[in-house]
This record gives sequence, structure tokens and C-alpha cells, in this order.
Amino acid sequence: MNLLDELRDYGCTVEAVQLDAAQPTADSLEKIRAFAPTHLYYFATPKISPSGKSISEEKFSTFCLYYIFALNRLIEQLKPMGLRNVFAPSTVFIDELPKDMVEYAMAKEAMECWGRAMNADKKKGVRMYMPRFPRIHTAQTQVLLPVEAAEAEDVLFPAMQQFEKELIYE
Repeated sequence: MNLLDELRDYGCTVEAVQLDAAQPTADSLEKIRAFAPTHLYYFATPKISPSGKSISEEKFSTFCLYYIFALNRLIEQLKPMGLRNVFAPSTVFIDELPKDMVEYAMAKEAMECWGRAMNADKKKGVRMYMPRFPRIHTAQTQVLLPVEAAEAEDVLFPAMQQFEKELIYE
């Protein structure tokens, strides 16, 4: 059983659409608009990998494309259909600042700044929730040498419960 089936078993109305957030197709956007979501769970990300010895403008720009600009375009397209709540995880790397993840941490912090500005502007009508997640076991975080990482459900479910407490329903 997959996550969507489990959520449906709990009575939730859910849809999932594969979407390249940086270059969405008209078909995928139309499927999302037809569903008219009130909530968006945004996990889009480019490949996350350690940096070199100096800061990479290209890597930082790519992260910003996904975490700010692509997300903003999606929000603007979905607001007229009733979107009110966005779940967009951030990272504890903002505080921990591993030396080889600077571009990633900077882009996530910029996303948080933009999200706080959106939350402060009640006229925007959309609430962003940006919990800071630790490293989580995912297909992308699998590495040859073991590193400490949390299980996704141990991080995601409590964050989703908190998100639910802060939702906008108007």
C-alpha cells in the first residue's frame, strides 16, 4: 500500500501529480488546477550534493530556482483555485552550516525569509509552514558511508500534525 492509499483509507481526498517544478508541463499544471488544492506539500528539490572548495553561483541559483521561484510560480497559479496553505520543509543545516552545504543552506534560508514575508502579508492569503528538517533517509541521501539520518515518518508526521494546527480555512 502506498501513502496515497493510506491517506484515502483515513478519509482524505488526495491527489499526486508528478511535476518538474523548475519546468512544469501544461498537462501537469492543468491536473493540479483541476484538483483545486487548498494545501500544497512541496518537496521539490534539485540534486543535493556537497560543494567544492568555493561557493558555486550555479548551485546556489539552482537551489533558489526550486525553493523560491518555482514554488512562487506554483503558488500564484493555484491561489485563484483556493490554495491557502503551503508545507515547504526547510533544513537544520541553516544553523549547523556544514561547510560543504553552504549554497543549500543559503537557499533554504532565503526561502524561509520569503515565506515569513508572505505570512506577514495577510493580503497574500497563503500561509507557508517551513519546519526545519534534519537529514532524512531518502533515495537522495543514501551514501556509501553511513551518516546519521532520521527516518522520514519520524520527522514528517509530527511536522504535518503541527501544520494542520496552523491551517487557514477561509
